Amino acid sequence: MNSLSKNIKSQRLSNNMTQEELAEKLSVTRQTVSCWENGKSEPDLEMIFKIAEVYNISVESLITSEKSSAAKKQNNNKSLFVFSVFIIVTLLFIFLLPLVSQSPHDYAATTVKGEYTSTTQNDISGELIIDTYYDFEQISKCAEEFTKLHPNVKITVNGIGTYGSFEGYQKWIETSLKNGKSADIIDLGRLSSHKYAQNGWLCNIYEFMENDPKFNKSDYYTNVFTAKEFCGGLYSLPFYFYYNVIFISKPLFDKSEIEIPESLDYKSILNIYSAVSKSTDKSPEIAPGILKSSFWEEEFPIYYDYETEKSNFASEEFIEYLELTKEIESTYNPVEKNSEWDKTRVVYSDAFMQNEYIFCEEDINASSVLTLITDWNNIYPPVPLVNSRGDFPFGTYQADYAIAKNCENKELAWEFIKFCISEKDVPEECNIETVSEYVLGRFHTRIPINIKNFYNSFRFQIKYDLSENVDLQNEIIKNGGNIDSSAGRISKVIEQIHLWNMSVNANSADLYFAELIGLEMDKYYYSEIPAEDFAKYLQEEIGNYIS
Repeated sequence: MNSLSKNIKSQRLSNNMTQEELAEKLSVTRQTVSCWENGKSEPDLEMIFKIAEVYNISVESLITSEKSSAAKKQNNNKSLFVFSVFIIVTLLFIFLLPLVSQSPHDYAATTVKGEYTSTTQNDISGELIIDTYYDFEQISKCAEEFTKLHPNVKITVNGIGTYGSFEGYQKWIETSLKNGKSADIIDLGRLSSHKYAQNGWLCNIYEFMENDPKFNKSDYYTNVFTAKEFCGGLYSLPFYFYYNVIFISKPLFDKSEIEIPESLDYKSILNIYSAVSKSTDKSPEIAPGILKSSFWEEEFPIYYDYETEKSNFASEEFIEYLELTKEIESTYNPVEKNSEWDKTRVVYSDAFMQNEYIFCEEDINASSVLTLITDWNNIYPPVPLVNSRGDFPFGTYQADYAIAKNCENKELAWEFIKFCISEKDVPEECNIETVSEYVLGRFHTRIPINIKNFYNSFRFQIKYDLSENVDLQNEIIKNGGNIDSSAGRISKVIEQIHLWNMSVNANSADLYFAELIGLEMDKYYYSEIPAEDFAKYLQEEIGNYIS
C-alpha cells in the first residue's frame, strides 16, 4: 500500500467517515474508494484535489508519506517550490490542451494518460476479430457499415455456430484470454468482466474515452458506466441495457387502500400481496410467471462484492430473503419442470389483471412502449423494480463488449466500438422493414447506451405502432385499452423512461455467476433444507463458484 492509499484511509478514519460517506462527497462509488485505500488504483489529479478539500488538508499532505517534524521543517521550502512548479505546469497543460486539440491540423491526439492514442478517420486500417454469442446479427451489421466507411479495415465476427453452446463460448473466452490469444473485441454479456479485469486480461475503456477529443461522455448514460466500474476502471461497455418495471392491478389494489409506491422491491411486493389478498374475496396470484427465484437478479449485487471478493450469504439479511421467497407460490417447478411457465404480459390485454394477478413484471423496451402510452382499465402506470437496498439494477444480457489486453490494434478496436454506440440516423420511411432494421437490428429493442439513440429508437417504434400497426391497435382497443396518441402523452412517457434510465445504478451481471448460485438456490427452494444451513453452505462454497 503506497503513501497516498494510507493517507486517504487514515484521513477518512480520523474524520470519522465511512467509505460510503466519502464516496458520496466525491460522487464516486464506495468500491472506487475501497480500491484507492487498498492500493489497487489511484485517483487522478483532479480527484486528489477534491479529496484534499474534503479532508481540509493540503494536497502535499495527502500525497506524501509521514516524516519527522525536523525533516519536514528542513524540506518545507524545497517541497513547496517543487509542488508549486508542478501545479503551475499542470494548470498550464489543462488550459492549453483544449486550444491544441482544436487545431484543424491536429487529427491524431497524443496520449495524455495511459498507453493509448486515438487515430484519425482517414488513418484507420487493420484487422479485427470479434467474438460474440447472442449479438451476432447486430454486431455483424455494424461491422459491415464500418468497413464500408473504412475500406482498409477487415473485421471477422465469430458467432454462435463457432462455439456450439453458451458454456462452450464461456470456456473459449476464458481459455483464450488466459493464453493471450483471444479475439480483439469480446462480448461479455452474462460473463464476468470483473473477474477478467482483475486478472489483467482487459483494457480500461475509460483511458480510450479520456484520450479521445471526439468522444463526449455526456452523450451517454454514464450512470451505467459508473455502475459497471471495477476499481475505478470500465472494462466492458454495454451497447444497450434493460431493467424491469411492475404493473399493479387497479381493481385489486384499490380495495387494499394502500398508496401506489414509487418503486417496489421483493419485500414490498410480498407485503402488498398479503394485504391485498386479505382485502378481497378473490384468490389472486402475485404475478404471472413468478418463481421463487424471480427477484434474485435484483438482489444478487447486495450479497457479493467483486472488488473486495467478499460475500455475505451467511448473513441474517440473506437468510430472511431465502425464507420469504420460499413462501412464494408458483405452479412451475424448475427442478422437476412439471408445468409450463406462464409468459402472460400486458401487451394486448390487461383483463388478467382484474381478478387473476396483483402484479405483472415487464422489462422496458421499445416494442413495449405502446403499452405504456395506453390508458388501461385494470392497471396503474408501472413503477421500477428495485432491490431491498434501494438500488435500481439493470441488466446487460448481450452486447457488453470489452477490448482484450492482447489486442494488437487497440486504437482500431476503440474506433469500432465508438462507431457502434454513436448516434445513428433514423430511417426516413416508417414501415415494418425499417423498424425491424433500426430498432431491433441495431438495439435489439433494448435501451441504447447513447441517449439520442434511446429517444430516436423509442419514438420511431411508437410512430410505427400508432400509424402502421393497425392489427396491434385493434387488438388493444378490443381488450379495453384506450390508445392515447397525443404528442403530450407520448413525450411524458418517453421522459419518464429517460428518468428511469438515468436512475439505474447497480449492475445485475455477472449474470452467469448469479445464475450458477440461482441453480443452487432452486435446490433449497424445492427441498426441506433449513435456510440457515443452506446459507452457511453457500458461503463456504462461494470460492468454488468464483474459480
